[in-house]
Amino acid sequence: MSDSTTVETAAPVELKPAAKQAPRQRPKTDPKPKQQPPYSVVLHNDSINGFGWVVGVVRKTFRYSMGKAFLITLRAHCFGRSVAWVGSLEVAEFKAQQLIGQGPDPLKAAKGGRPLKATVEPTA
Repeated sequence: MSDSTTVETAAPVELKPAAKQAPRQRPKTDPKPKQQPPYSVVLHNDSINGFGWVVGVVRKTFRYSMGKAFLITLRAHCFGRSVAWVGSLEVAEFKAQQLIGQGPDPLKAAKGGRPLKATVEPTA
């Protein structure tokens, strides 16, 4: 028996070099949490409530000394508004609510006294 085997050869295949892949990188995670931007509690001028009463409310709410509470109240009286406290949003909202929650000056309530006006604003 004659062994005649034919082997067919395929056309030569052109091999392309493998594309260089960038090494896998882990996603960058910052181990430190980002700080929230600070917010200000702003005390607005009030022409009805007594000056001394407002100073007392500011002292009680923020636990400030008499001098610091007086200056904050004086700034609000002279300029129409004064930054009373700066910190995180949640605490600022709480402090502003405490100022408002004190109600009007009991001695001025008959004259149409209203609670103090305090707002929370982002600090620039």
